[in-house]
Amino acid sequence: MKKNTIFVDCFNTIILRNCSSQDVIYNWATIVGQKHMVEPTLIYKLFNKARFKLAIRKLFKYGYTEVRLDEILLYIAKTLIQKKCDINIEKFCEQAKNDYILAEKQTHSLNDIVVKKLIEYKKQGKHIYLVSDFYCPKDIIALWLKNLNIYKLFDDLFVSCDFKCTKSSGKLYTIVRKRLHANKKDIIMIGDNGWSDIWSARIRGISAYQVKHKAIPTTTTTKQKAQNCNNWIEYNQLFNEFNGEYNLSNYAFPLFLFTKRLYNKLKQGNVHNVIFLSREGQFLKQLFDKYCKILTTNKIDNYASQLKTHYLIASRNSVLCATNQDIEHEDFKYLFRASNHISIKGFLQTLNFNETEIKTIKDTLMCDINKKIRKFNKSKSFALLKQNAEFKKLYENKRKNINNAFGQYLNTYNIDFYKEGMHIVDIGYKGTMQALISKYFDNKVNITGYYIGNQTSKFDQYSTQKRYGLLYAQDQKIHASKLTKYQIYQYEQICRANHNSCASYTIQQDIPTPILMENPKEIEIFKNLTQPLQQQILHKFERIAQLDYYNCNCYENLCAYMYFKLLKRKTKKDWDFIMSSQDTHQDNFGDERYPFKVIGKNLRLFGFKALDKLFIAYNAIYANIIKKSITK
Repeated sequence: MKKNTIFVDCFNTIILRNCSSQDVIYNWATIVGQKHMVEPTLIYKLFNKARFKLAIRKLFKYGYTEVRLDEILLYIAKTLIQKKCDINIEKFCEQAKNDYILAEKQTHSLNDIVVKKLIEYKKQGKHIYLVSDFYCPKDIIALWLKNLNIYKLFDDLFVSCDFKCTKSSGKLYTIVRKRLHANKKDIIMIGDNGWSDIWSARIRGISAYQVKHKAIPTTTTTKQKAQNCNNWIEYNQLFNEFNGEYNLSNYAFPLFLFTKRLYNKLKQGNVHNVIFLSREGQFLKQLFDKYCKILTTNKIDNYASQLKTHYLIASRNSVLCATNQDIEHEDFKYLFRASNHISIKGFLQTLNFNETEIKTIKDTLMCDINKKIRKFNKSKSFALLKQNAEFKKLYENKRKNINNAFGQYLNTYNIDFYKEGMHIVDIGYKGTMQALISKYFDNKVNITGYYIGNQTSKFDQYSTQKRYGLLYAQDQKIHASKLTKYQIYQYEQICRANHNSCASYTIQQDIPTPILMENPKEIEIFKNLTQPLQQQILHKFERIAQLDYYNCNCYENLCAYMYFKLLKRKTKKDWDFIMSSQDTHQDNFGDERYPFKVIGKNLRLFGFKALDKLFIAYNAIYANIIKKSITK
């Protein structure tokens, strides 16, 4: 051959893959997904989305479309963080990059015919340069060439992403030729692509020779995982179980998403003990334990068998009483944050004073203890109460006894909270329980809260405690919505426990024991309404868990879509459950009540339905998009 300078393409010319490039990306996504507890399909789609989106962005901003692997990985990492994945961006990108290099390397083999010819040309003293359109830079391609023992065959490597131009546009040929000071008549391009390797080179006066290569199609498995929800039919059948009469059972979908995210968070933090707070935590613990059992039984993840779950019987009232300081230094800020429109009697009830004690204090106070007072913490009545000798005596004795009993109760868990921190799970909203527990430990224990919903407030700006809203968060759109109290109350009704709220703590026969309030009607409602519904949810939850783990495509979108579908299809029996169970809810912390609770039943029902409709309307476009994404 008379040409002294040889340009040669990389993939499908000198390096052959045993599968398609899309298969390589999906195999890599599986490796990354298993390491970071993320569905491979999500990573796979984000990879291709990043290539397209970043290319378009660069085209309009800079006039070129070339994207580097590092930029793709950074886009994926930032998106995963928005989806509540607790990852370190720098570490993720570095690991993902190494995993991609390995995933590619495992598919490589040499095109012996082309390589032998190039070796002959090299012996003849010809200059050989690799010229490739690819998103991996020169240093990565060099690693693959070294692995195949052909790196020394090339005088230099030129990759499109390093020069921000491509062979297909012809600009890369011009740049390489000028850098080498080579005459175009003295160059030949060898490659497999009819346009970028052959015609684009010939248009610029460079000779070209096409290598015949039969492209390997993307496997059917990868296509199915990338385009379809594998278990869509099963999930639809599961949604319609129980004859469509009890749509509230489909809270199994968002509750599974919460459980899965919780598990991933705990694993990423290498947590050994997790505590579920009463009362809603009782059902959340049942779901979580079921999930861990499935992972262990199916030998999916060893971490599930190492994690210990606990149940802490507590309430805002009981922990408030356990953390109170002496009356001169206690500001009751968490109580007044919840409700500052309260009566003296309501205040005393929150502090666990019984009727006899309240009557004793009433007899020594010259004011109406039943009258609600706005800005109670700044009122004369509150100041008068704090100066009352009988109140101070009872308050001091009560807070010391409860504090001691609560401390011994925590010791029964045999966890060194000061060393490993405290990880708590609850329905959530403002994080009052977490703040109170932190106060009990004088803010010396790192407490991390994992909640269905989390709302930040002005009190949080000084807090060092971590809080995660795994389904709803005020600052991020999960289910495409900001956190609303109404949505959280729905979970509280569904996750009701089989016992009443905790009022206080005491020592009985040297054993620390929670004292529960007495409300027989609430227990009756649990047995007749809540427990049967929870059994239905557990049934669906287990089915979802068996279908899912890494094999279900777009599960987050599926859960969101099922949630919207649930809200639209609430039946009469669903509404009867909501109204009946809502009326029995007991919360004596300040003066907190459900929205519409003091309004007539029919008007209240209308109000709840209106909130559902507004929630759906607000997210209608998003719901339609995610439906198309999982059914197309």
